[in-house]
Amino acid sequence: MTTPGPYHIRTNPTPVHGQPQETEERFYRGQSADMDRETKISKCPPQNRSSGLIVVFGPEEEVLVSRGTGPGMNQEAGCPLAPPPSLPPLDKSYLLSLPPSPPPPPPPPPTPTLCSSPDTTVRLRQGLVRGVVQVASNREIYAYLGIPYAKPPVGELRFQPPRRHEGWSDPLDATQFGPACPQPYLTGVPVNEDCLTVNVWCPVAPQSYRRYPVVVLLEGELFLTSAPSRFPAQDLAAADLIVVSLNYRTNAFGFLTWQDRTLPGNLGLRDQSLALQWVAENVDKFGGDLGRVTLLGHSAGAASAGYHLVNTNGQGPFQQMILMSGSLLSPWAQSRYPRDAAERLAEHLNCGSGFGSAFLLRCFRDRDTQQIVKAVERLVEDGNPRYLFAPVVDSGYLRGGESVVPLAPLPALLRNANRRVPLLITLAQNDGSVVLYVKREICHMTLDDLTRYGREVLVPLVTRLGAIGAPAVDRMVEYAYLDKAETKPELVTEIVKLFTDALFKAPQIKMAEGASGRGLSTYLAVNTFLSRDIYATHANITGALHGSELAYLFAPSAYRGLFNLPLTHNEERISNSLKRMVYSFASTGQPVLSQYAPRWGRFTRDTPTYASLESGQIHQGYQTHQVAFWNHLLPEMAQLVSLPTTTPGSSTTYTGTPTSASPSFPPVPLTLCLTLAVITPGLDTASYQSAVWVLVAIVLILLGIIVAYIVCSRRRKMLNSGTLNGS
Repeated sequence: MTTPGPYHIRTNPTPVHGQPQETEERFYRGQSADMDRETKISKCPPQNRSSGLIVVFGPEEEVLVSRGTGPGMNQEAGCPLAPPPSLPPLDKSYLLSLPPSPPPPPPPPPTPTLCSSPDTTVRLRQGLVRGVVQVASNREIYAYLGIPYAKPPVGELRFQPPRRHEGWSDPLDATQFGPACPQPYLTGVPVNEDCLTVNVWCPVAPQSYRRYPVVVLLEGELFLTSAPSRFPAQDLAAADLIVVSLNYRTNAFGFLTWQDRTLPGNLGLRDQSLALQWVAENVDKFGGDLGRVTLLGHSAGAASAGYHLVNTNGQGPFQQMILMSGSLLSPWAQSRYPRDAAERLAEHLNCGSGFGSAFLLRCFRDRDTQQIVKAVERLVEDGNPRYLFAPVVDSGYLRGGESVVPLAPLPALLRNANRRVPLLITLAQNDGSVVLYVKREICHMTLDDLTRYGREVLVPLVTRLGAIGAPAVDRMVEYAYLDKAETKPELVTEIVKLFTDALFKAPQIKMAEGASGRGLSTYLAVNTFLSRDIYATHANITGALHGSELAYLFAPSAYRGLFNLPLTHNEERISNSLKRMVYSFASTGQPVLSQYAPRWGRFTRDTPTYASLESGQIHQGYQTHQVAFWNHLLPEMAQLVSLPTTTPGSSTTYTGTPTSASPSFPPVPLTLCLTLAVITPGLDTASYQSAVWVLVAIVLILLGIIVAYIVCSRRRKMLNSGTLNGS
């Protein structure tokens, strides 16, 4: 290429009277000459040239100058174009006689297109990977999809901890998502047990020297399902972030346990830990900054992130954490009866459970993948919280360094949470809408059937998940929610509120209180934006539904994939706010919703500050009445009605965690039941405490009456027998 200087430009404007008009002017490299700001010098093969402006750099070279970017151009300037071999190299007059080519067609939607440029190749510890170029926000995003981080968990590795992938010798084609792990209810996504893969999106070619904040996505629902391919991340990466998502095992494949070393459980959490190790070893190869890694979890992914936060054996390579619509304190985030779930699964698979874990493991390995998935579906349909596959405390049967969940969630949070990790917690107004996805029969019941189903199945399910099950507590919950509804739509709405308050809202606030009390910089945000239902349950409910934040955070690609619709103006606004919030928090540890939004203060018990994602405004104390109902009143009431009871000559004590398998409860005084029936969650925290003290006073009065009666009876007998007169 010649040295920079003046060059000649020959243009081929529209012919006049059938004769092409040729003009010539001087052009300096780096100047736009007579061209507008969109003019680019692009490298492209001869077959992609269009007529128009031609720049001659020297006697043997030329480049094409084209307005805008057409198909086949990669926006790299200064590439010589060799003349066609059939024509003299210096005679370029034939170019002037070519008819103008039609304008390029509009760009297609940002679907992946394989890029053959060597710039998409990255060398990892395991070997070379070749990615794909995607388009988002009018910029190129480099994506690397389906990279295995562990050996396939099949055969002898089924129901066993993951093992690091050994690598590959030839360049790996990382241009398509890997399959999701086996799970029920999932449609439209390929499924295979060979599923332990990661996906990476980069805002620039990985060879860049700039370092970008990293966001690692953990998603999933109730530890039952997970499919990150539903949320392609090129749009979030366009906000100058490196985004990583990963597959991990769920349901029985990830959390089946016999609470011993043969079937240890918590395999899904172990998958995530190994994937986080992969991130620590390789994300810098993609331009990621290892000093700014944020773990972003949604629903079961948020609960998983919480377990990594409190795991002293390996808290992972992250400096910030975002928990959306879930936490490790959620009642569904811990299995309290893991052996019951294993035994029930064995019954459905015709595997005897009386021969120990080694026999069960062999039997489960012999079963087909779909057989296990169908058995898991049947356990979910049973509606028994004892048949829940979720993380379990494993320190009782594993050595200290091998344990993943050494303590129960709340003690672990208060003792082991890493104080140096800022925490951003978000919740949605109607997170409980996920129950309509798991319990699909709700939408097809009549009002009477749904009322009976709510009292007999749903309310006991919620209270026993939270270990507060008792007839008096169940009646309080029914009065606070189900008794309000007069029509089926109202009843469905109340059921969603019930699951929202009990399984998401109250645990999220409790998580924020515990984390801030531990010393973590904690921020809270609430989503009230009216959204579409990503689960298509057809329940006709309104509000911010569960999972809508992910649809908007990864919009427009994820949103279009879920709804096949473009974003509205308001939806685009909430999408931009979410992206700004994630980018600012991942970059600095301080969340920001918009340029002119008020300062977002930290959440503490004394100042429970939260931000509205819809309005951007800052408020104090989110629905404290409902939160206190579930976090304070009901647990205290459950303890009160399960006080130890003894009988003469017996030391038997009632321990008071009733379940569906042990339906007997201590007798509850009639006065206490009447008092419970008039308490509603419309009171504030002080009123709840007053109500509890009133109940305690009533119990003490009853005890006093009983004692007085006994004393008086004995005194009367003594008088009748003449004992007192004789003395």
